[in-house]
Amino acid sequence: MPPADFFRTCVKRLLLPFLILLASSAPADAKRIGLDLEVYDPPFARSDPAVAAILKAYDAERDDEVERLSRRLIETREAKAAAPLDQVEALFLLGRAVQDQQRPSEAESHYRAALALLKPLVGGRDRRAKTARQWAYYVEVHLRPALTAQGRLREARLLQSILPPEPVPRQEPERGGLVSSGTEQAVSAVAPVKVSACPGAPPSQRPLSQAEQDRRDAWESAAIGAFRKLAFDTAEKALRDRLAFDLAAFGESHCEVAVDRLMLAQSLFHLTSRAEAERLARQALQAFEATAQPPHARFTALALLAEIVASRRSPAEAEPFLRRLVEAREKSGDAEETLHARVDLAANLYAQGRPAEAEALYRQVLEAGPNLSGERGDLALDIRVFLGFLAERRGDPATAAAEYRTACTVRGEYAAQEARGSRATLLATDEAKQAGSCALRRALALRRWAEGGGGATAGDRPVALLAEAFEAAQTALPSPSGDALARSSARIAAAHSGQGALAERFEDALRRRDAAGGPRRPSWNYWDTPDTSPLAEEERARLDGEIADLATRLAAADPRFWDLRSPRPLGLAALQGLLREDEALVFFLVPPGQRIGLVFAVSRAAAAWAPLGYSGEALRDKVAALRGGIDARAYGVTPDGKPQGEYLKPFDRRLAYDLYRSLFGAAEVQAVLKPAHMLIVVPTGPLTSLPPALLVTSAPSGDDEDPDALRGTPWLLRDKAVALLPSVASLRTLRQLQLAAHEKAVEPLLAFADPDFAGAEGGTDRGGGGRFYHSYYRNGEPDLSALKRLHRLKHSGVEALALAVALDAPREDVLTGRDASRRELMIRNADGRLAKARVIEFATHGLVGGEGDGRVEPALVLASGATPRDWLLTASDAATLRINADWVLLSACNTASPDGGGAEGLSGLMRGFFHAGASALLVSHWSVQDEAASRLIPRTLLLQRDGKLGRAEALRRASLELLDTPG
Repeated sequence: MPPADFFRTCVKRLLLPFLILLASSAPADAKRIGLDLEVYDPPFARSDPAVAAILKAYDAERDDEVERLSRRLIETREAKAAAPLDQVEALFLLGRAVQDQQRPSEAESHYRAALALLKPLVGGRDRRAKTARQWAYYVEVHLRPALTAQGRLREARLLQSILPPEPVPRQEPERGGLVSSGTEQAVSAVAPVKVSACPGAPPSQRPLSQAEQDRRDAWESAAIGAFRKLAFDTAEKALRDRLAFDLAAFGESHCEVAVDRLMLAQSLFHLTSRAEAERLARQALQAFEATAQPPHARFTALALLAEIVASRRSPAEAEPFLRRLVEAREKSGDAEETLHARVDLAANLYAQGRPAEAEALYRQVLEAGPNLSGERGDLALDIRVFLGFLAERRGDPATAAAEYRTACTVRGEYAAQEARGSRATLLATDEAKQAGSCALRRALALRRWAEGGGGATAGDRPVALLAEAFEAAQTALPSPSGDALARSSARIAAAHSGQGALAERFEDALRRRDAAGGPRRPSWNYWDTPDTSPLAEEERARLDGEIADLATRLAAADPRFWDLRSPRPLGLAALQGLLREDEALVFFLVPPGQRIGLVFAVSRAAAAWAPLGYSGEALRDKVAALRGGIDARAYGVTPDGKPQGEYLKPFDRRLAYDLYRSLFGAAEVQAVLKPAHMLIVVPTGPLTSLPPALLVTSAPSGDDEDPDALRGTPWLLRDKAVALLPSVASLRTLRQLQLAAHEKAVEPLLAFADPDFAGAEGGTDRGGGGRFYHSYYRNGEPDLSALKRLHRLKHSGVEALALAVALDAPREDVLTGRDASRRELMIRNADGRLAKARVIEFATHGLVGGEGDGRVEPALVLASGATPRDWLLTASDAATLRINADWVLLSACNTASPDGGGAEGLSGLMRGFFHAGASALLVSHWSVQDEAASRLIPRTLLLQRDGKLGRAEALRRASLELLDTPG
């Protein structure tokens, strides 16, 4: 079945074009579904903390968390017998979450359940009905691609809306009446018309009096009003009265009678009187074809008939109408709309299970209209991606790769252009998502082609396909932490070239415009539009101009700026030139859903790739299960979203071994990795939540709860030092570019440890001095009473002092107690002392974003301040710091964890410190035991101090010393 990520990009034109009466789906108070729709704003109850938490997780693309919180919301509202609209909201949120995870059949069930609740509500006139119509509108927008992603194109295209049509007047006021049925607006609803809508038609059998004309106008107004109020029965009565009058006044064959019949047919279709609707539409079409007037009404009648018969029987019976529509469009001389009609016909053929015929027609369309849908040829690109999918289905990876190469190259260039200049943004963009989806398909198709031996030319042989897929895979999935590191490098480089102030102004202008919703989107099908502020359009335009001007000046003053800020993928040869003799880089491409991803292994002398052992969804489940044994308290939820107690089960070493074989076990991968001592791991998807060092390299023996068996386990850490990178391109950033900027860091250490939390005694945290986190927020704000109950971390002060001894740092550079505060940090940031520290440590409690009500950022807790916010260093605060440190040590719980306790992606704290200028971070994947951390971290820095050991190797040795110490 076509995966959902492809159909998201195609829904606007390729598979939902001509047959759906989209205008009939839009409530009067919502924008019409069509190419001009840029507002995506369902009527969420944003004041509800639970809903706000879900929306924040969705904006951050933490799909797992969205699903978990949505299921919890459904349970809560069902238990309380909540109002139908409240249940609809929860169902919609859950449907959207699973749809984004490419589980379209589940999404469909939730959307249909929501529509069943909405159907009795949409026909009223009160405020509740208005909200119900809005919800129905958005549910239907999402249901169609959910059906399409399952290969049910006919159902998607002919989905019967529970909403009535919204009449739209003609663009020419003097002619009134019918809207163009061309695919540029899909098929619009037919509205009541005036006599002048049928130019050239014969006059009435007798002159109409003014009173009679007024009656006709009154029926027209009544029908329009009824359509807007979704009262189809009222519209039907007015249209029947008008039809009866026009038959007497104009005669059976008059154009106006045909228009009346077509309007009545549409109204009856929405009232499910499909047999009569079909009869009237056929009569109208016969009259239009006999008189050739008006042509747009003829196109509309053909499309309506295709929808009616397909909804009653099958797409095969809609095919003749679509072929007649193609022929009519050809005769009209409108080349663009003719091509769109052919696309509709091709989609119909595919829906009938005739992919070869559909493909042939799609290729004809491409030959005739290579730039279909605008100068950029967006529809043509969508068609090429779909042709690649069809080629894969018939087992032709060479053709699939060729189609993906063409489409993905252009899509990638569009995305690169959007990352620069006036359209640059810190938000996720539609272009980037389309380019990523295409790149993912390309990488997987190239692997299948290589498995079959590849092609005859040099660029198509397996070795070349590996190199091509490696670059494609780097753009397939987003890396927010990699982006933060790239932006930091660009800012540092700009500062060294004397353009630091210009770069700061540019980033500030981006933040201000992003807060207002980001740059304008070129397409209606932008699924993740963030909330917009009421910023005036002229102010937004001013920001666009300011950003464009700053971007141009930066490019002229520092040619490296954009290459650093939005780096291109790193090629295999370039990567091998960066690696040292004892290093190997492992890059995992983990697609969401049921697809099997890839692992790439690269050393200085060799490269290999292999399929992963499990699908993305299976890996997600296995990583979550393994995490339950790492830190049940920190990731304390069961698969159904219920709270989980402390350490309910031991660490599953056999699962750790199973994951190792899935990720690293392929023979060709092992051949590259075996000589290397240092592994640089670039994870994606659920693997960002998995610390690789705890994987087990051979079958474990003994009991999982036996300390001696655990100590003797063949952990990956025994053989390899492991470092994580947020992206492949980050290696070039760190080794060639950013480290040269750190000569300002001349002081050995600045540490913030053992903060004073208002001198409280006997707090409620359990675990004997662990740096655990729980929920310290209420309604999105820090809870002062909860923060005051935090334990002092006495060993964290010992740790920082030991670190000072290891680095020969002055005692005054270790800030503890009341001095370990956010205020002191910001003072040192402002006066430049923070930027002079080579090592910066925060040894304190860590709070993960999304815990509690889910509306908070990840944060480090510092000494108590004037307000609860003054206690915390949030991820956003971290991003504003200016540091040149070689190493930032976040000695707190779960500082590498996914925001929200389960979502994919490295934490916001990491992104914040990367953006601030850190070259390397030491972070935790679990709850930090206070005494253990006080021994581990100083020992790591002591081993690494003289430069003979790298950071990862020093951490490995210090960890093994702790592991091998009994007790």
